[in-house]
Amino acid sequence: MAHILRLFRTAVHSPYAVPISCLTASTPVVQIPVDLPERGSAAMDSEIRQFLFDSLTVMKYSTADMDDDTVLGPAGADLESLALAELSLRVEDHFGVRFDEDEAERFAAMTVGEFCAEVARRAQTATAT
Repeated sequence: MAHILRLFRTAVHSPYAVPISCLTASTPVVQIPVDLPERGSAAMDSEIRQFLFDSLTVMKYSTADMDDDTVLGPAGADLESLALAELSLRVEDHFGVRFDEDEAERFAAMTVGEFCAEVARRAQTATAT
């Protein structure tokens, strides 16, 4: 799983991605700040959940029967390791959080609610620094 996440990061998975061959050591890296609602707020939880469901829909997964108690991995939403890696990168890009390469495997055991809470915690930590 870690090698898949590393591959995605190398490929710069983004709708605005520049081909890797065009990047140089002097290419500036720009992080676009995201204005997030207050941690633990219903607005933030709702925003993260909606982004998660929208991302899964774009990735061709059905979200019709998903709720906060749905497990992301085989026991629930049935996301494979590649899909979990893509989802984590989408979340990283949108919310400005960072996941370690070896963490992606943990996501398969998380529920939607647990994953959203983890993203909210990291987003607030990222904006505080």
